[in-house]
Amino acid sequence: MAIIDLAAYKAHRGVSDTVTLRDAVWTQKIASAQSMLETFCGRLFDSAARTEKYSGTGKAFFIVRNMPITAIASIALIDDAGDSTTVDSGDYRADLDGETGKVWRIGAAEGRYIVDDVGQLETTRLGVSPCWPEGFKNISITYTGGYTSDTMPAGLKQLVCEMVDELAWGAGKAQGLQSENVSTNGYNYARGAARSAPVSGVEWWQSRALTWKAGGSYVG
Repeated sequence: MAIIDLAAYKAHRGVSDTVTLRDAVWTQKIASAQSMLETFCGRLFDSAARTEKYSGTGKAFFIVRNMPITAIASIALIDDAGDSTTVDSGDYRADLDGETGKVWRIGAAEGRYIVDDVGQLETTRLGVSPCWPEGFKNISITYTGGYTSDTMPAGLKQLVCEMVDELAWGAGKAQGLQSENVSTNGYNYARGAARSAPVSGVEWWQSRALTWKAGGSYVG
């Protein structure tokens, strides 16, 4: 699955499925556009089961990178020795189908005494309790995250279509080709004709992609 497929892009261009002249170019550019978006946004958009590790910050929630979360299979806490303890599913809740990607500890509140790693109450420290304990890659979560073909945002699909429009311009065309009508296989040549990239040719899609940019605590 992808943000868009070839059929969706051809529909965007108003090109019949029977016209295959530029299918190979468009297919390649569709993949390139999605890769560019995912790299810029720091997340993967296609729904899939994933196991990832996050660093706890002592807060009531952590944020997964590949939102939206649609299901959580398990969460485990990993201690300094590398041993893991599964967190009971009744002790956390997730923003299922939402865009925050947050996983909360149930009952968390500010201004409580902190419970240390061995379960002892530290009466000299106040903070969020219960929380996701501080540590480096000490939270392991297996979840399903990302969009399905039915939930992929229309704005994201439109952005990819416009990115492919830009990326595919001139790719595979004869030198001096000024324009083409793919649906009728009509061509218009002009010596030295070339399309100039807009001044904001790199930034225009990035500014629109900020809507879907990850801002979580993912550390790889």
